[in-house]
Amino acid sequence: LRSVPTPLRNKVEFTFGYRYVYDKDNNDNDENETTETKTDPTTEPQPPQRKIRKLASLGFMPTGWSGGVGKPHGCANISSEMCSIVDVLEEFLRESPLPPYEPRSHTGFWRYLTIRTSRRTKQCMVILGHAPPTGGAGDKFDDAVDYTAQWQTERERLIQTLRAAEFPVQSETGVDLGYALKVTSFFLQEFDGLSNPPPHHPVQHLFGKTVIEEQLGKCTFQISPGAFFQVNTPG
Repeated sequence: LRSVPTPLRNKVEFTFGYRYVYDKDNNDNDENETTETKTDPTTEPQPPQRKIRKLASLGFMPTGWSGGVGKPHGCANISSEMCSIVDVLEEFLRESPLPPYEPRSHTGFWRYLTIRTSRRTKQCMVILGHAPPTGGAGDKFDDAVDYTAQWQTERERLIQTLRAAEFPVQSETGVDLGYALKVTSFFLQEFDGLSNPPPHHPVQHLFGKTVIEEQLGKCTFQISPGAFFQVNTPG
């Protein structure tokens, strides 16, 4: 049998959430570090407990809504430039005062990220979904939740981050192809629903083009944020 490379997706949707990692000791790189539990000597000894940290993150949810977010870098059909965008936004997220959205409680702010890319036209579209500045549907019961002032600052920082970043393009085997993509279209999408927005849900254009272009043969397609386009077309 001959191995055939997995076609890269030209559209991927990621989820903001939390990633659970084993904490590391300052002097030890062992991710399996454990800590002894204080127990009553008259009772049976308890097994050691692992230290687990909860990190704001961006990626896929391989075990469902309650299992946390996993990084996409190990997926064969996710391109290097998309993984680089995830890395840049995850670093942005770690410094943000606004929390990721919690689907179980419907609280928080950052919700989802859609990326469309074309290697033929060297274009990249990013659509970032977020809850209203007053928080998710579950936040309406908490009068203390209001992200309005912080959102104004974070929005400008987000624009600057995506304008400045470059995302190196590599082959499926990790070979550098000698060029990088920049974000050529950026949109925000506010959504206060409990599930996912419909394709026609409005978006706000922040910078760049309003469409991404893809070339197939002699045809050039203009693809809008909510349009359907075959995701496994070599891009």
